[in-house]
Amino acid sequence: MTLKTTHIGIAVGIVIVAIVLGLYIYYHYSTLLEMKLPKKVENVTGIPELKVLWTSPELIPKSWLIEHGIYDKAWSWRTFVRGQVTISPNGKLIAVTTRKGEIYVFNDNGKIVRKLTFTLGEIPYRVVFSPNGKYLVIGLISREGKLLVYDVNTWKLLFEYKASNDLLGLSNASEATIIKEPWYGNRIMYVTFDMEGRMYISISQLIIDSKKQRPIYKKISIDLFEIYPELKKRYPNLTRYVTSYWTLMTVSKIIAIDMRTWKILWKWPKDDYAYISIPILDVDDNGKYLALGTWMGYYLKDPKKWHGGTVFVLNASNGELLYRWDILPRIPVFNRTSIYNGIDLSSDGKYLVVAPSDGRIFVIDNERSARLHRSVFLWSRTFTNPILANILLIPKKKGGEFTVKSTYIYSYSGLVGIVKDRVITYTSATYSAYWSPRYVRKPLIQHPNQTKLFIFDLKTGKLLFIDKFFGIPRYG
Repeated sequence: MTLKTTHIGIAVGIVIVAIVLGLYIYYHYSTLLEMKLPKKVENVTGIPELKVLWTSPELIPKSWLIEHGIYDKAWSWRTFVRGQVTISPNGKLIAVTTRKGEIYVFNDNGKIVRKLTFTLGEIPYRVVFSPNGKYLVIGLISREGKLLVYDVNTWKLLFEYKASNDLLGLSNASEATIIKEPWYGNRIMYVTFDMEGRMYISISQLIIDSKKQRPIYKKISIDLFEIYPELKKRYPNLTRYVTSYWTLMTVSKIIAIDMRTWKILWKWPKDDYAYISIPILDVDDNGKYLALGTWMGYYLKDPKKWHGGTVFVLNASNGELLYRWDILPRIPVFNRTSIYNGIDLSSDGKYLVVAPSDGRIFVIDNERSARLHRSVFLWSRTFTNPILANILLIPKKKGGEFTVKSTYIYSYSGLVGIVKDRVITYTSATYSAYWSPRYVRKPLIQHPNQTKLFIFDLKTGKLLFIDKFFGIPRYG
């Protein structure tokens, strides 16, 4: 299935280094899975020297980035990919995106075989080759939000889809705003394929204040007992569990497309929107089940129906809902749940693995759950916990004072995948459980479980392996 969302880094040069490193990591850990692993390994050393085969020319001038205010500050959490590297299934083509709205396609010898250039305010967000390698599928962030499909032999545009037609219309974000803050535009959030010739996409629109050119936040007070009745059993002496939360307003849809005819097969929800962000999809090879997860937030008008941390499993052939599962929040530290990359179906559709961002992992008997129309669990584990620490609050408004606050910090844990009979999950950087739209939150220490790789047995949940994984934060 998918190890959800590729993020971070400007693809401005040494493309092949990233490729070789990726291939090494893939081979390295695939080999480990074939071994009889010890119960616990704290670290793996002995990284072979990487050999640079070729380098690309500079794809985007630093002066252009500085001119448009596109650069990271050391303390910021940037949620947009500066550039992506995608390799075709046969390894013959390498697609590289830039923030300028360009895609360079190299062959395996480093020669540029195609350059695609888009208009102002159109930025590649999802770029992926089809499983048969015949097509390059591009999801653009823009006021419309476009999906483009190119034939990689002729580079003919075969299919174009505009997300704005199935959302609330054009984004209120201007082209200039989208260049600086791409996630403000209409987005093709995710693209995945089965082996039966179908493509599935998630589209999303963030509600933007047209005058202020920024997202609209609303503060909502909710009773978690109403959304999660099971929580009442854990707190029998309480009648309510009310919490407040700043939420964005988002609408989303899932679209299924037949890649043989380029016709839309179905849309979900059929007659309305999903009033929450859906950043991740996965489908089994046979195209029987489509699993999706929701990101953080609550829908103001119906928070019980639409909120973060919900798993939906659909019939992939017609879009009908088979079952739904709402992940309980880890209160009192987390008064919400969220899934960004943490969804993976086994290739045969038997198992569904879910990893919310709060340090837990769940394995579901997907086939039985689909028959019974409710989630049936094989096992669950908590493999990392939040800890108390100080964080630095950096005001977003100029002139504000920096303050230090004691709160919980955690290592982001929303990456998961199934490899044969193993479940692999990864913790990335350290974040604060406290959140406010007024501040950037900078933890003053790193969580001890930051940037670690965990491997479990798929059927039993036994922890087989831990590695510090070079201490590299990753998000996809």
